[in-house]
Amino acid sequence: MDSGTVTIKRGDFNNNNAPSGGAIFVNTGATLNIASSNFQVNHNSASTGGGAIYSNGGTVNIQRDPSQTLGNVSLGWDSAGSGLAQSPPRVGN
Repeated sequence: MDSGTVTIKRGDFNNNNAPSGGAIFVNTGATLNIASSNFQVNHNSASTGGGAIYSNGGTVNIQRDPSQTLGNVSLGWDSAGSGLAQSPPRVGN
């Protein structure tokens, strides 16, 4: 993401690879909102930073959609030189 706002309501970001932000890269001036109770960000890798999500000065908000019951939510098994590399996955509200 280079600019603007993106809201993810549902989706899977798995098995991706990039230098920064294995699954999602958020640049300065951009906003990423993950407002969902059913998404996965797993098994992503980055050689430098942010195995799953990398914020290069952008805004990242992750929260459960209050209108939904908690479903299949996981962030984990991501790897990077620095940044999010959480193992095992955590599920919660």
